[in-house]
Amino acid sequence: MKIIQLKVMLIIAPTLLVGCNTENKKSDAFGNFEANEVMVSAKGQGELIDFNVVEGRTYAKGTHVGTVDTTHLHLQKAQLRASMQSVGSQADNIEAQKQVVEKELSVYEKNLKRITALVEKKAATPQQLDEIEGKVNVARARLNAYKVQKQSVLQELNVLKAKLTSIDAKINDYRIINPINGIVLNRFKKQGEMVMPGTSLYKIAPSNSLILRVYVDGEMLYKVRKGDEVKVYTDIDDNELYEDKGMVTWVANEAEFTPKVIQTRKERTKLVYAVKIKVSNQEGRYKIGMPAEVNF
Repeated sequence: MKIIQLKVMLIIAPTLLVGCNTENKKSDAFGNFEANEVMVSAKGQGELIDFNVVEGRTYAKGTHVGTVDTTHLHLQKAQLRASMQSVGSQADNIEAQKQVVEKELSVYEKNLKRITALVEKKAATPQQLDEIEGKVNVARARLNAYKVQKQSVLQELNVLKAKLTSIDAKINDYRIINPINGIVLNRFKKQGEMVMPGTSLYKIAPSNSLILRVYVDGEMLYKVRKGDEVKVYTDIDDNELYEDKGMVTWVANEAEFTPKVIQTRKERTKLVYAVKIKVSNQEGRYKIGMPAEVNF
């Protein structure tokens, strides 16, 4: 019986020593890596005629990764251009007629001055003066009418131009542009599928850094300040931790219960404060969900 107990002790002892080596780090907080994920959605409706997103691949900000079919928009654009050409022709015709009336009015106004002077000298009759004044008034009325018509046509042309600009903006929205430098976590659609505005296309997260969310109790909170540099530890093997550095980017204002997925050395039911720490991940060492420890 004593021999069996001795064997059990020999088996347990190394395990306890490994645990002590890890515990001796006396980390202030524990948590898991997460990412500031961005959900990229479609802005247009139609067939996804081009979609080059691959899960696990890194894409630069501004990369064109797909296109929603814009055939119907280009047809609308062609119709608008035809309408604009027609309205533009109307404006040109009105301008030509207006210029003719302006010339007529100029002649009538000169005759009006001449006949008015002749009437004063009694070299022309009042009837002649009335006739030329009538022609001047009619020409002025016609000129004002053409001005109003042209203004109306120009307003219609401006409306068509605004619609054309709106369609160009929609066509641009139908191009899927990657919003950040990052790695694709999930792809939800394939080329050839139909999409609607708001349809989720893929999820992407920054590839050069991750966020470590940890939880600290009230007694430890005084050590934590936004902008502070901290030490971050992750497992290499059972006896060794890899040390890195991070920066505190956010501290919660309200306490909460520690999530059960967080393995801490204190009671999980204790109230704690969430803290976010930005950690560089240029080499891809850290993965989403990986546990880590922190010393402030």
